Amino acid sequence: MTLVLVIMATGCDVEESEIIPGAKGKITISGIPEEYNGMYIFSACSAGNAEVYGFTDMRRPNEKIKLAIISDREAKVPLYKINRRASSFSGYVKAYDGNDDFGDLTIYIIDNTNKGGFFTWEEVNEARKQSTDSISIMWGEFSNGNFTVNCEIIPEAKGKVTIINIPEEYNGRYIFSACWVKIPQTGYAEVYGFTNMRRLSVEKIKFAIISGGKAEVPLYKIIRYNLPFFIPSDIEAYDGNDTFTDLDIYIINNTNKGGFFTWEEVDDALEQSTDSISIMSGKFSDGNLTVDYWAERHD
Repeated sequence: MTLVLVIMATGCDVEESEIIPGAKGKITISGIPEEYNGMYIFSACSAGNAEVYGFTDMRRPNEKIKLAIISDREAKVPLYKINRRASSFSGYVKAYDGNDDFGDLTIYIIDNTNKGGFFTWEEVNEARKQSTDSISIMWGEFSNGNFTVNCEIIPEAKGKVTIINIPEEYNGRYIFSACWVKIPQTGYAEVYGFTNMRRLSVEKIKFAIISGGKAEVPLYKIIRYNLPFFIPSDIEAYDGNDTFTDLDIYIINNTNKGGFFTWEEVDDALEQSTDSISIMSGKFSDGNLTVDYWAERHD
């Protein structure tokens, strides 16, 4: 279910002096790319059979809400529960501090800096539709009204593929690896090599870079797909001693994206890659492997 903002002013008499209660719970969003500093942020979800929205203030009449602002790659968004059936303002807006499961949490980045942060609900709706960057989380659980989201989500790496003897003309290019590992009693899992993941609008991964004829590519095991994004339990730093098959290492001739690629862009980049090596099988040691690119290329 996706929440549609149709909140209207209540039928009670409203005074300009009425203010919302002090916040209790909040969503903390970290790891937001620097280019979004100074923009506004808004959240909406359903929790405990109620509509829960993220904003910092409300003005009456004309029902305007003030959105939180992104600063130093972080935003703290106070949460309020809206009861559209309430007969009084105090019952209409309540600070949220529940321990409920939530559904369809969507966090929107609003590229609009000319309103002092105050928006009518209609303007929020319009800004939400025009927002090109958002985070969607299908389910989760609040703790005393609090929840934390990290846009750069992956755990610290453990194992890595170290690729040596890469021709010097490839210095500065990106490199990506993919393989299957055989997990005892559970079958196979996919292991990918990348350095970071950005969780905003669409999933983006950051490639390792070649320097001095060498690249160190951190490895991550994908536990299960949960498109359109991975949740934390889906990604695990790889440190196994498993047998791998079909290890492919690609050199990516693309230097204009800051190293971040959507999975669709990864597929396109791999198809366009003119230099790659494939190793049919081998074995990791605590998640580590060293590959001689020149030797494998000329084997």
